[in-house]
Amino acid sequence: GRPEAGGEDVRDGQTMQGQTAPTCIRQGSFYRDDGGTLSGDGRPNLSTLNSVVLEEELAAKRKDANRKGNFTLLIVAISGACKAIAHGVNRAYMDNLFGATTNINSSGEVVKKLDILSNDTLVKFLCESGELCLAASEEEEDLVAPAAYLTGEFVVTFDPLDGSSNIDAGVNVGTIFGIYRRISDSGPSGRNPGNVKDVLQPSRNLVAAGYALYGASTILVLGTQNGVNGY
Repeated sequence: GRPEAGGEDVRDGQTMQGQTAPTCIRQGSFYRDDGGTLSGDGRPNLSTLNSVVLEEELAAKRKDANRKGNFTLLIVAISGACKAIAHGVNRAYMDNLFGATTNINSSGEVVKKLDILSNDTLVKFLCESGELCLAASEEEEDLVAPAAYLTGEFVVTFDPLDGSSNIDAGVNVGTIFGIYRRISDSGPSGRNPGNVKDVLQPSRNLVAAGYALYGASTILVLGTQNGVNGY
């Protein structure tokens, strides 16, 4: 809320005399007002995407110490790509990213300029995460594989910009993704290449699935075996 007279306002290490400090929590690169609930040690109760995923992964590894892969790093890569895509969507008019290209994607749809930007962004983030085995994109005819030394344990299928036909009309668009564990043997080094069987798995094998919705604000929803959360 708005500060009231009679106290000190504390914002990012600085104080202003004569005002009461609002409950502001630093979250990434922005501040937000919070209801003010505190944990036992006086810190605010705040769950972020990274903290929730990391907590779930640590719990899973306590049950299975031989579990391969770092799911948290993969989610960090996907969320980073979604932030970059959101920036591109918001600047589409200024950066001349409206309109279609002459290409047709694997679904027989006309490829938009933002489709290409979104696909290239997701592919780059995933391939450089060190956790990707293979990826399948609606905008790619072939499977996407990272460099051999960056091959990992997870398979990601995605539509980089669903609803892109709505771009010119200013309607919300989003990214959809599903995550599997590879079923082929990654070998002692964990870097063996994957194959098409890793991608063609039934939906019951999903480790996680989610979407990012781009508009006035960006919302990322992630579903795992432990439930569905939005960020």
